[in-house]
Amino acid sequence: MFDNLILPNKLLPIFKPELHGIIRETRAIAMISRNRMQNLHRMIKALERDGIEGDIVETGVAKGGSGVFFGMLIGASPMPRELWLYDAFELYGKEGAGVYDDVHTLIYETFGFGDNTVHLIKGFFQDTLGAHPSRPIALLHVDADNGEAIRCCVDALYQYVVGRGWVVFDNYGHAQEVADEVNRWVSDLGLSDDLKRFGSTQAYLRKPAS
Repeated sequence: MFDNLILPNKLLPIFKPELHGIIRETRAIAMISRNRMQNLHRMIKALERDGIEGDIVETGVAKGGSGVFFGMLIGASPMPRELWLYDAFELYGKEGAGVYDDVHTLIYETFGFGDNTVHLIKGFFQDTLGAHPSRPIALLHVDADNGEAIRCCVDALYQYVVGRGWVVFDNYGHAQEVADEVNRWVSDLGLSDDLKRFGSTQAYLRKPAS
């Protein structure tokens, strides 16, 4: 009943207790806000209601918090899905970049996800995404922070996003070159009117069914 609503944080324990528990476990290690977590949860619940199969793919893992969040949502879902996490990690050389060994420990030891369900892939997008298996993607979470990386992600992976699947750009309102590249991409596809904003940084669209 409340799955499609974004609730104030104080109401989450009452009306979305399962999601509240997941957010409590992951918020301290994630770089996305509670409201953005609610929006992603809303999308996954819509996939479940519509019976849409497919994996979740995240490009831009950082310290692994949102990956854990997605993994826990998959674990609570009645539909089987796999999670694919792509990042250059420390290879990227930026302050705050996730260190691969730390994220590996977080995913597989601290939270105990199986490597047959959660796949952690290290490397630059241009070197790794081309080898992504041709499996359906129900939700593509693009957390890249520059235009070149955005284009690399959508060029490699949008072809696998199923009809009525979601594509989310987490840094749309955070970096102008990200917004510019996303706008060019949706314009090329004729989907500019489908792109929605959420909060100050997130933008998303639902791929047309046909």
